[in-house]
Amino acid sequence: MELVFPVMTAIVESRSSIELDTRYQIGKENKSELDNRLFFDLINRKITQPEEAEYRTASLQWPSEPVRMIALSLETEKNSFLLEMKKEQQTKAISRILEKNHIRNAVICSKEMCFALMGISINDTLLDTIVNDMIQKTVEINNCACSAIISNPLSDYLKLADTYQKLKEGFHIRMIRKQQWQYIFLDELQYDRIMLHISKDTEVHQFIRCKLGPLVEYDRAHDTQLLETLEALIQNHNSRKLAAESLFLHRNTMVHRINKIEEVLHCSLDDTEIMEQLEFAIKMKMYAH
Repeated sequence: MELVFPVMTAIVESRSSIELDTRYQIGKENKSELDNRLFFDLINRKITQPEEAEYRTASLQWPSEPVRMIALSLETEKNSFLLEMKKEQQTKAISRILEKNHIRNAVICSKEMCFALMGISINDTLLDTIVNDMIQKTVEINNCACSAIISNPLSDYLKLADTYQKLKEGFHIRMIRKQQWQYIFLDELQYDRIMLHISKDTEVHQFIRCKLGPLVEYDRAHDTQLLETLEALIQNHNSRKLAAESLFLHRNTMVHRINKIEEVLHCSLDDTEIMEQLEFAIKMKMYAH
C-alpha cells in the first residue's frame, strides 16, 4: 500500500490534472487506511521485527516511542454499530483535539473502540483536559455515554498488542463491577486484572461451584435469595445489621436467612476461615461471570 499510493496519485494527476488540495485529500484518506492496517497488524502480532515496526510507524509519521494509548469505549449495546457508522467523523474529531494542542498522533477506530496514540511528554493537567475533551466529543458524535482508559507508556510499538488486551480487560472490569469512573489510568486496574486472570483458572471454577453451588441450587428450587444475602453480608464486612439494611430486610428475616445459609452449606458463618473462603468464592464468581 505504501508503494502503490504515490503511483496511484501520479496516475490520477496525469489523467485528470487534479488540484493540489484534492491530491492532499486523497493522501489523508489513504493514510487513515494505512494507519488502521498498521494498527491491526501490530495488535494481531503480524509484525514481529522491531525494524519493520520502526519503519512503518515512521513512514506514517506516528509518534516516536515512548508513546501512550488512550482508548475510548461507548457505553451502549449498539457500540459497534455506532462507531462503524461514524468512524471517519470520530477519527477526525479526536485527531483535531490532539493537533490543536500540537501533539503528534495517530487515531484508529475499530468496531468496538477508538484509540489515540500520542507521546508522553505532556503534563498531567493537559492530559486531563485532552481526555475530557475526547470523551465529550465522542459523546456528542455518537449520542451516548463514553469512558476512557489511559495506558502506561509503551517503549516499543511491538508491545501494543499486550496493551490493547489490557485495555479491553479494563472496560470489561468496569462493566462487571459496575464502576462509575469516566476515565482511569490502566495501572489503577491492576488488582482487578489480576483477579480476572485468576478467575479463569479451571480449579477456581470448581472451587466456586463447591462453595456456592448448593446455594444456587437451593435458590432455584425454592425461589429464595440466599446467595444474594450472603453477597450482601460479605460486602458489608460480615455486619448482619448493615447487610439487612442494604437488602431492606427485617432483622428477624435476616436471622432466618443466615440460619438457612448455614444449614444448606453445613457450616457456621461465625467461622472466620469459612467466611474468608466464601468471600473469595463470591469475588471470583463476579470476575468469572
